[in-house]
Amino acid sequence: MIYPERLNTEIIYINEMIVDLCVRVELIKRAKYTIDIITFSQATDETGLIFLDAIRSVQIKKKVKVRFVYDHTASWIDKDFFNRSGKIMVDKKCQAKVQSISLYNKRTGKISWDDFYHEKLLLIDADTKDEKLIVGGRGYTDFSTLTADSAYIFRPIDSKEYYIGTDVKHNFNKIFSEISKISKTLKNSKSIKYSVPQGFKGNDHKDKIDEITNHLSKPVDLSKPLKEYQFIPDRAQLLSNDVISNIVVSGEKVKNREILPNDSHDTLIADIDNFKGTIDLTSYSIGFPQPLFKAFVRFIQRGNTLNLITNGKKAHKEFVWFGTPFLYTLETLHYFLLKTKDMKGTFNVFYLDVEKARSLNEKTFVHRKLILFQNSNITYTGTDNFTWSSSKKNNDWLIKICDEKLNKHLQEVIGNELKWYRKAEKKELMEKTFKRNLLYKLTRRLIISNY
Repeated sequence: MIYPERLNTEIIYINEMIVDLCVRVELIKRAKYTIDIITFSQATDETGLIFLDAIRSVQIKKKVKVRFVYDHTASWIDKDFFNRSGKIMVDKKCQAKVQSISLYNKRTGKISWDDFYHEKLLLIDADTKDEKLIVGGRGYTDFSTLTADSAYIFRPIDSKEYYIGTDVKHNFNKIFSEISKISKTLKNSKSIKYSVPQGFKGNDHKDKIDEITNHLSKPVDLSKPLKEYQFIPDRAQLLSNDVISNIVVSGEKVKNREILPNDSHDTLIADIDNFKGTIDLTSYSIGFPQPLFKAFVRFIQRGNTLNLITNGKKAHKEFVWFGTPFLYTLETLHYFLLKTKDMKGTFNVFYLDVEKARSLNEKTFVHRKLILFQNSNITYTGTDNFTWSSSKKNNDWLIKICDEKLNKHLQEVIGNELKWYRKAEKKELMEKTFKRNLLYKLTRRLIISNY
């Protein structure tokens, strides 16, 4: 769905993982009325327990109303096989409304086991003057503490007027309602015992954490100069790819996903086709669906430059057995090179170098979703990984932000991070490793459907 372009929006951008997670916990603790969350997976690892306990505490002590959506199937990745995280939130003391989407629910809803609600949202005190909305790639598991990512905090400048959060709230409410058609809210009468970890060690960033949380406790004041992390965009727009929603609502199973439209990519492709210059794309894997693949080919054909910033094989090995998903990236890049080798433009590939990143005490896996139209006011971010699964399997968001200052700031972020990347040689991209690897041949369909 294509939502209207919105004004009236303040953005706080957070790049540092510790600052991001500490600010989220503090905002949860300060919630007065409501907390709404949608995330990919949830677990009771160290990070998960910190978040779950913070939410549970304000629900019990201040009667904050909580709605929580996550995928129980995806949570198996984080070893929560028996839905312990959800049960913590719905015992006799804590009365959160938890929608934990199970395999049975997916079967009921005519969707596949590996179809996911992949949107990520933390919404505090919706429809009040204290409303704050956080979106980005991070979830609430230990995995999120190990990756390079970003967070965007949105709030209205005038709480009585529409802003981009108005549309995100609409989309969340729609998702919560449609899931109730295939799943009942989680019930549990037993108390789940758990111990709360000490929390994230944010002492080195305490001043910034305090500054941001205190800034967010006051109304937006446009009479003062903007802070380094504060942005007032010309426009901001939500674009939602409602693959699962459309199937659940219609009640009809779709076998051929290729026929499904994608409003968010259509908007992105229109901007690519009208842009001249350099585009930076960051994603954990490169696996473009055909319409996006063709759009970037046309972009190169017109003499432009495309920089692809992603994980190399060793980075994938940090999280996936043998790093096999890297071959999906290599396959896409191989055919992209063949398609564009005689064209006027160029494309460059930068792989995250695990050893270099580790030596600089940086994250060894990039999880950020970003398309940056350099030296313009156009930035795309959200939860969409620009892959086939994001386009044809999952519900995902793209957020288009038009702001020159934010665009320039993100160029600086990417430029600094390239210090722990290495540029791939063209001969690497010509290797047909993906065709010779037996494990990839056996798992290729599964990888494409999930990456």
